[in-house]
Order: sequence, then structure tokens, then C-alpha cells
Amino acid sequence: MASPRISGSWLDAPPAGSELHDYRGQSLGLPASGPGSAVGLGPRFVAFAVDAVLSWLVATIPAGSVHTGIWSTLVFLVEYAVLVGLGGQSAGMRLTGLRVISVARRTQHAGIGWWAVPRAVLLALIFTVLFTDRDGRGLHDRATGTVVVRA
Repeated sequence: MASPRISGSWLDAPPAGSELHDYRGQSLGLPASGPGSAVGLGPRFVAFAVDAVLSWLVATIPAGSVHTGIWSTLVFLVEYAVLVGLGGQSAGMRLTGLRVISVARRTQHAGIGWWAVPRAVLLALIFTVLFTDRDGRGLHDRATGTVVVRA
């Protein structure tokens, strides 16, 4: 009589009862596509790049110097915290059609509160964006209870 063999492969189906995610944002109750759906790194990177360039321009014009790294970062932090904190979108997000919302409330934006400043600081560290979960949320999103969606 053959004994049952307990083995598996990455080709096997997932075990019964395990949660499957068909799309980014599913576990958060977000739609698969269209407005309100979670976005990936591509559009978020474009929005970040637009914000970084605008911050650099704002910091460079008054200073008249290309050596404005610290000032550019400060402008980015202030711009991001104020605009995202008040309206749910930075300038780059507005241009790319993205918005930050609260995971708990799933509102149009996360609301005015403490979360915008630490989110801006964590985003400025850049590496927090690289560590995402199944829903496309970076460390800065998880730390502040937010998610970036299509506007």
C-alpha cells in the first residue's frame, strides 16, 4: 500500500482557505479598475517625479543656484504635506489623476490630520515606496493608513 506523499510545488494550487488577490486593492474593498482603484508603482513614480521637479524649480528660482538639494527637499515636504493633507492630491498626483484616501474611511481624501506630515517624510526617504504589499501600498501608506487610488 502506498503511503500518502506530502509534497508541493510552486505549480500546485494554493491551499484551501488561503486568500487570493485577483487585483491590487481587493482586500481593501477597492474596485478592480476605474476611479477608486489602487494604482501601482508606475503612475505613482510619475507623480513623485513631477513633484520632485516642481520642488526643485521652486527652490532654484529664488536661490539662483543649482545647489539647492536641502531647499528642494524642504519645498517638497511642505508642498506634499499641505496639498495632500488638505485636498488629497499633490501637484503631481493632480496631473496624473491620483488621490490619497483613508483605508478605514474610503473617503475622497484622508482628511486633514496628523498623517500628512509623516507620510511626506517617509515618502521623501524613497525606499519606503519600494516595499509594497499585495494592494500596492508602500510602507508610508501602511504607516499612515492610506492608499493611492485613481481619482
